[in-house]
Amino acid sequence: MFKALQKTLKASAPKRAQQKLKQASLMTVSSAKVLLSNEKRQQICSKYKNLLSFSEENYQLFAQPLLNNFAEFVQLLPETRNSFYCRQGGFLDHALARAYS
Repeated sequence: MFKALQKTLKASAPKRAQQKLKQASLMTVSSAKVLLSNEKRQQICSKYKNLLSFSEENYQLFAQPLLNNFAEFVQLLPETRNSFYCRQGGFLDHALARAYS
């Protein structure tokens, strides 16, 4: 019964909508290492080290996991639809910039 219903729905759905659905589901989940490897993000993260005045050991123990978890949580989401941070990764970029300033 459900297979017949699915076939009917697929046949009636416009091809354009099907293509958008396929494109929307192609976003990959990236690791924090990949997400934070961007040169601009690396510069901001290095400023955090100076700002916090942590030793390298304490920075790696306390601050880096926080940055990694946040980056993995927001991935490459845009912050808004119509602002400076509307591009992929805008949420992460804006959060890193705001935390520093």
